[in-house]
Amino acid sequence: MAERGQLDAREADERFRHAFETFQKLIARVEDVTERRRLEEVLWELALIDDLTGLHNRRSFMLLAEQALKEAARAKRPLIALFLDVDGLKAINDTHGHAAGDRALRLVAGALRAACRDSDIVGRLSGDEFAVVLAEANELDGLEGRVRSRVAQAAEHVEYPLSVSIGVALCPPGEQCTLAEIFERADQAMYAEKAAKRRPPANE
Repeated sequence: MAERGQLDAREADERFRHAFETFQKLIARVEDVTERRRLEEVLWELALIDDLTGLHNRRSFMLLAEQALKEAARAKRPLIALFLDVDGLKAINDTHGHAAGDRALRLVAGALRAACRDSDIVGRLSGDEFAVVLAEANELDGLEGRVRSRVAQAAEHVEYPLSVSIGVALCPPGEQCTLAEIFERADQAMYAEKAAKRRPPANE
């Protein structure tokens, strides 16, 4: 058990180091000296990692996403966002207990890590909601399919249904978008899929 605890601690440290270095690289691209210093101070003040999943927490994710949006605008490339919601998490908690719900969240987080590239920004926004910003990509490049496939693989190892609803949105090059607008589009697409799953099938 002690060895397992040490392995978990080392893994957490490695994830923190990666998140810290990602943030530093994005800060280094900020041309305004005052803004760069402000972000460097924020870096030290924020807890970057969601304790349960090891992903970016909401605060660090939003800050990284804002910088990615500015970088995409300067580089004249799109910014692509993917929102993801774990289907039926409340039912998992109610039926199998909160430990099972926590495991479901960790499995989905692991699926996201496996599906995403190193340059992608991955975070847990709230209880059952996750998000990805493709910081250095010009297209989705199959990410949605990879995420679904990885989640399906994870579902084979649990005794309850495990699936996700996904919404995708992008800000095209040259279009003036706010992060809130992009995320609202992705959120709406995600909930449209979730609503479609709940809709009873049409009578044939």
